[in-house]
Amino acid sequence: LRADLRAGDLVRPARILRDPPAAAVAAAAAEQARVLDGLRAAGQIAHGGPLLTVDAPLRTPADKRRAAAETGAVAVDMEAAGMAEAAAELGIPWLALKVILDPVDRPLDGRLARCSTPAGNLRWPGILAVLTEGPEARRLLRDMGRAARLAAASLARGLDAALRAWPERQAGRMPR
Repeated sequence: LRADLRAGDLVRPARILRDPPAAAVAAAAAEQARVLDGLRAAGQIAHGGPLLTVDAPLRTPADKRRAAAETGAVAVDMEAAGMAEAAAELGIPWLALKVILDPVDRPLDGRLARCSTPAGNLRWPGILAVLTEGPEARRLLRDMGRAARLAAASLARGLDAALRAWPERQAGRMPR
């Protein structure tokens, strides 16, 4: 949701907001700041700040900017609030580590919705249908594929660095 975040940048949120009503669901424990420091020490581009969880994708740059202005969130997702709530109810320490896929200035083309299920799995019939729509559609899928590979690699490196920096692990309370 911020102009300085690029595809592949990591976000370790300080707190998670649920929209609506943009109320705080869960705040990260103070010691989790070490995770953000650990990410940066490992050479990862990592940001702190609030993460906004929404029920439907923010498809346009205007929608993303509006959400940032209304909530102060640095990034948006569709699942972290539920995970943080469940972890808090169970008394389990949690860490949200998100990766930017579509920066604030990149709209999410509606054709992409046909390419995956609500759970995020690929829908091959949808992908093939989009591919038949011409060179612009093929370019859209190619560019999104590149961004997804970049994001996946960044998240894998970030997860390794985050787990090494996780305070409970260093205190011997978390399995290796």
